[in-house]
Amino acid sequence: MPSLRFADNDYFLSGSFESDLMMESPVLIDPKWKGTSLSKKLESIQTLPNLPGRFYLATSGSTGNPKLVAKDMSAMETELGAWGALPEVTLLFANQPIDVHVPLCHLYGLIWGYFLPKLFGVTTAFGPSIDSNPRKREGEKPFHVGGEVRPITAVTTAEALRSRVRIGLPLPKIAIVSGMKFPADLAKTLREKTHIQVFEIYGSTETGGIGFRDPLRQARFQILPIVATQTKGLLEENKEATNEVELLVNSPYISRQIFTFSEFGEWREEILDPNGYFETSDVGTQNDLGWYLLGRKDRIIKRKGKRVSLDTIEGEISELIPGFDFVCVSLQLNSGQSFGLVTNFTDEHELKEYLKINLPESHFPEWIQFLEVLPKLPNGKWDRKEMELLFQKEIRMKNHLESLEANEVREDIFRSVDPIQKIVQTVLKMDTKIEENSHLIYDYQMDSLQFTEMVFLLERLVLKKFPEEDRSLSYFYSISGIREYLKEKIYLV
Repeated sequence: MPSLRFADNDYFLSGSFESDLMMESPVLIDPKWKGTSLSKKLESIQTLPNLPGRFYLATSGSTGNPKLVAKDMSAMETELGAWGALPEVTLLFANQPIDVHVPLCHLYGLIWGYFLPKLFGVTTAFGPSIDSNPRKREGEKPFHVGGEVRPITAVTTAEALRSRVRIGLPLPKIAIVSGMKFPADLAKTLREKTHIQVFEIYGSTETGGIGFRDPLRQARFQILPIVATQTKGLLEENKEATNEVELLVNSPYISRQIFTFSEFGEWREEILDPNGYFETSDVGTQNDLGWYLLGRKDRIIKRKGKRVSLDTIEGEISELIPGFDFVCVSLQLNSGQSFGLVTNFTDEHELKEYLKINLPESHFPEWIQFLEVLPKLPNGKWDRKEMELLFQKEIRMKNHLESLEANEVREDIFRSVDPIQKIVQTVLKMDTKIEENSHLIYDYQMDSLQFTEMVFLLERLVLKKFPEEDRSLSYFYSISGIREYLKEKIYLV
């Protein structure tokens, strides 16, 4: 069984990586996974093929479930040759040292921060990881060597560049980045305010490198000559063809063996057809100028008659209001596809007015949720599923109250001798009579929907809205408490 290695950069620099390749096919794990549910799931895997020259990269996407992608050094050498043959890549490594801010257990960190520098014979300097907060590192001078600023190349991330621009830290002359798609707002800022050159790699752990571009100047990715591509047409819900297509790729270094942790709590092996094309789930358009990436297939919705990418909308809003978090999640409503916006921007009225003025109707969120801290997965990515659940709960409550408003508010509730008791019986569907001096409404078993209904009916009873902060008070746990609350608040005459 291959060993699980939390692969910090010292592991590579000590030479352990190459020796382990020959002996135990190591599984490289991001150190930030330590102690999280991700690492616990990794420990449950029973067997992995242990072959000389093979290693596994532990990764996880938007689901937060781990995945092990098999990599063979023979295929890796083919990819290194493909990148090394490009004149654009040769120019990237003309400056020394290469400043690496990406963990080498990530594929593009491994290739661009370790193997390619070795291929070109340049030295590397390892800085803080992509998760480090530059605000907390007083006195640090990123991209400084020998006490003075030097025009070096950095293997980094878009978010790290954004942080440095925001707080005024120096930037490298050349930045090598990778991710889903370089943020449009950051590209605009860098194009207008700096002289940095950005080399964006397009690919994934499974596919390896697919293409590249300069996001400051190019909208489309140039596909590597060694990568064969096909496209697959997409249909809308009404079966009409769209203008976009899904990209399929094939190359000599695509991973053909993948182990995934299923939703049922077990590991499953997937063997890909060596002659087949890998479905990237990336949607866009392709022509002679290259591949334009619109977004992930599951992140594109039909909204107000237009197909829009939620990633694009996130970028637009971040560009309009920098310095805050904005996350879009898709919602399926009775009226069709829509989306909600989760943010830590606190002024709801100001945000809505600003977005209405600056965004097209198709890009305006139907729902907005305000959270002081947005939930994240153990891998550091946004927990979009958790955010969707927040909206689903809110939508259920809204629909339920509208239904009550239209159908379920019966006047006999309010004409009864003890309307408060009648409301409680109605909400909890209690047929038995509640004793006159009974204190307890429920044994903490009322769900949020029932509680919302109870508050709604009580508000209808007194013809006043209760302040939001009052709803968490213990008054609402008992009939006597409700009576006391209403009297104390002078809602009843």
